[in-house]
Amino acid sequence: MAAPRVLAVIPGTGTGICLMAARRQVAALQALTVPVETSFFDTRLSPSVLFRSYRDLGQAIMRFRPDVVHVHYGTITGLICALLVNEPLVITFRGSDLNPEPGVGWLRTRLSVVCSQLAALRCRKLVCVSRQLASRLWWKSESVEIVPAGVDLETFRPIPRIEARRALGWDLEEPVLLFNAGHAPAVKGLELAEAVAARVSRSWRIRFEVMRGDVPPEQVPLRMNAADCLLVTSRSEGSPNVVKEAMACALPVVSVDVGDVRERLEGVLPSRIVGRDPEDIAESVLEILANPIRSNGRKFAAKLSHQSVAKQLLSVYEAVLSDKAELRKSCPDN
Repeated sequence: MAAPRVLAVIPGTGTGICLMAARRQVAALQALTVPVETSFFDTRLSPSVLFRSYRDLGQAIMRFRPDVVHVHYGTITGLICALLVNEPLVITFRGSDLNPEPGVGWLRTRLSVVCSQLAALRCRKLVCVSRQLASRLWWKSESVEIVPAGVDLETFRPIPRIEARRALGWDLEEPVLLFNAGHAPAVKGLELAEAVAARVSRSWRIRFEVMRGDVPPEQVPLRMNAADCLLVTSRSEGSPNVVKEAMACALPVVSVDVGDVRERLEGVLPSRIVGRDPEDIAESVLEILANPIRSNGRKFAAKLSHQSVAKQLLSVYEAVLSDKAELRKSCPDN
């Protein structure tokens, strides 16, 4: 059976770090010799921009003639594709497309979720990056596959901490607590993280390093290898890539119980799952900083490699096409 032709639809313009995981997923499928093309869908709320994205997607479908269209996010991108695409449709839900998004207006959040839920009705298969996220679907639970976003084990790999700190120009001895605020500090729980860092600083002088979304992608592995602990205080997540990347770099993690983090960190030592009390979180951070060893996380990250995830997605596409073939057999020609 020939590999299915897949058109990947990714929100945005294909630049920066936005949905980098989806772009890496496409590259991993291509490495398996799956014929995949990418169509970027600019979702800025402008009629002319949306029309251009709609037109470009239609042209990509006509030119490439995919067997499956895989949309890598819900909301307006997923809904427009559901309305436009006649080919078998797969949507991956990643977090804020189904979860409530703190710090964003109630109406906008609700509209995003409704768009995602309506788009799901049109799909042959749904992919959710965690079981928690799948539980938010209103329907089509029988069509859901749980496929977490993968991690690039070649990019995210352990290197000596001193080497990483020298490359960054950081102090070689100062304890470093790393936090990823991204472009959504309210969602990532920056306020709580700052409260934790302040409490930790009462005991030790530390470097509280916050990644705010403007860190070049090639520097993220360096920062993870230079740090002593990753702190996660998100209010909402699907399957946070930063945790899996830290695991691949053998960086210990202290995280609140959000998304699939509890599942990902099962057996990973030293790491902690904590409540949302800043004093308790700070205590867990101090325990890790007091004994700055690397974790065994890379062993657990191996099953989350891009190659492994790409094979799971290929199985999803093949199941979609198998279902389509069975449907054709069961429907006699008119």
